[in-house]
Amino acid sequence: MTYKTCVYLVCSILVFGVAPMGQLASQNPGGPAKKKEEKNSMIEWGPELNGVRCAVALPIKQEKIFAGESVHVLFLTKNFGGKPVSVITERHPLYIFTVSVVGPDEKPAPLTSYGRQQMDGAGRGSRGKGKVAAGEEDKSGLFLSRIFDMTRQGEYKVSFSRSIWTADDTRVLVTSNVLTVTVAGEKAEYEPN
Repeated sequence: MTYKTCVYLVCSILVFGVAPMGQLASQNPGGPAKKKEEKNSMIEWGPELNGVRCAVALPIKQEKIFAGESVHVLFLTKNFGGKPVSVITERHPLYIFTVSVVGPDEKPAPLTSYGRQQMDGAGRGSRGKGKVAAGEEDKSGLFLSRIFDMTRQGEYKVSFSRSIWTADDTRVLVTSNVLTVTVAGEKAEYEPN
């Protein structure tokens, strides 16, 4: 097997291994992947504002999340309108997004110690803006359970909002859907006989 063939095989494996993630949020507007996304998607978008909609989703369908397990979410912002919009793209995620996590007691979930440190430093650093063209989307992820205490059993309601700047440089706040994440009791280390 030649070096070129090996590189081709490795690249093919990487592309096909990542492809299922693309089903959740296709970056190919209008192409076949988009049709597949619409057919199989579990994404529930928030209300449209100036042609832009946001969604919070789990990257993979999970039947149960046990207390203490990682909860990772995707933050999607899609431009359904006809003109490009601008968004902050280079900054700490807790500066870009205003995240809400409401716990089983219907109160805001407390921050973890790591979350408090991250919140304190979220406004620091450089800030960069990027464009989201018509039909395209911006996708980010956040390790939610590292920021918010999600160790109690029950339902957590997760949402976010973010600022966008329209073509005429008007700033508007777009809000996502509300995602319900159910945390079960602790996972058993072993199965009793």
